[in-house]
Amino acid sequence: MEMTTDYFFTISREMFERNREHPGQKHEAHEKSHTPQCVIQCKELFSSNMDGFKDTSPCLEISTSSERKTAHNNSGQLEGDGRVSLQDVIVCMKYGSWGPKIHAAVIEGHKIANLSIKRFITLKKSIVVIQEMSFENCSMKKYTQDSDLIVFAFSFAKGEDTHIHYDDKGQKQGVTSMEFDTLSLKVNSKG
Repeated sequence: MEMTTDYFFTISREMFERNREHPGQKHEAHEKSHTPQCVIQCKELFSSNMDGFKDTSPCLEISTSSERKTAHNNSGQLEGDGRVSLQDVIVCMKYGSWGPKIHAAVIEGHKIANLSIKRFITLKKSIVVIQEMSFENCSMKKYTQDSDLIVFAFSFAKGEDTHIHYDDKGQKQGVTSMEFDTLSLKVNSKG
């Protein structure tokens, strides 16, 4: 079954209801924290007073998905049939000054040059980014508001998904990443 943004927007209220009161997730390393664990960054749309997170706003949930179709060959083995499906990136967040900006970008068909999503944790009383997804040449495609929540979707031409590894003492251990181009479907993996 291929997931479409229409399906996601239909069930978004149920999926995100649990975050209405407490947008930040608690992490075992810092149980009292209600700091948002995920932020979206784009100088054209967002702003923040959080140290180290300029041009960001907190996200409640994000959804990304890619899928390669497979089929059985004559010998009964599974193999890719060459078709790849990429779902739009879907973001749920509380309504703020960014709401009208995102809504206008959808209606106008405004392209966003760069947009990134950062996931972080509190480690040894410091905020560290453990994942960053960067997107280039983004097109805002859908916007919906339900009470104080907004959900929007965007497509992109190029992306990168980076994971930063830390040990239990809070020391950075390395980086694993993959860059991909949605037109050529070429991937460059590192780490």
